[in-house]
Amino acid sequence: MHSILSRRKVLSSAAAAAGAFAAGAPARAETHPSPDPDADAVLARMTNLSERGLSLPLKSRHLVMLATLSAIGLPEHVESAVKAALEGGLAPAEVKEAIYQTTPYVGFARVSSVLKSANKALLEKGVRLPLPSEGTVTNDTRFSEGFRVQSGIFGDAIRRMHETAPESQKALLVRDLTGWCFGDYYTRKALNLRERELITFASIVALGGCEAQVRAHVNGNVAVGAVKQNLIDALEVGLPFLGFPRTLNALAVVNDVLKD
Repeated sequence: MHSILSRRKVLSSAAAAAGAFAAGAPARAETHPSPDPDADAVLARMTNLSERGLSLPLKSRHLVMLATLSAIGLPEHVESAVKAALEGGLAPAEVKEAIYQTTPYVGFARVSSVLKSANKALLEKGVRLPLPSEGTVTNDTRFSEGFRVQSGIFGDAIRRMHETAPESQKALLVRDLTGWCFGDYYTRKALNLRERELITFASIVALGGCEAQVRAHVNGNVAVGAVKQNLIDALEVGLPFLGFPRTLNALAVVNDVLKD
């Protein structure tokens, strides 16, 4: 009987910590016992960011987790991840920008579904909303600034794409890809270019079936200073929510692009 009670106590503690996504995040007391303590214990172990993705700074691990959860669209887990990120030292603006950065890749629907939970977590942590704007462009400059950043990452291929895109497709391939993805997001403050490109990689991986875009952003990450192990470790951070098929598909792309 003593061993059964001890096991239940351990599982209850793990359940309280599940979803914390933080190195040393304090466990929170459960008002009601979890109906799934075994599952919660595994989740707590698999999302302990002090033991996963170790080539990445802890801040980047939190950014990858926020991006993965936002891209999949998991509001309850985003709420826990936001609190853990704040406890881990991220500024509120960094947390918000991690979620915003996923938008042009996963769409407004998924991002809107998690922002309410993120805002709830921020408010519970005493953060006043709305935060000051991190935007740096206007409607008149978003395209030119987006082109500057996009070309800085992907080189002359962007100019060639603009020149060769069929006229009927330029609204998508030129105006929106450059103006929205890069002009509206990559130019924002609070996160640097390397962090934003890592978030983009994590977001696209989370969608699944986007190997061509994963390939492009493997190269993009390298262009802004990442190394192969950083991308492998980003996959390790996201694995508990991605599952193995999506993770291994993305890993195959990383290995193909960045051969040892």
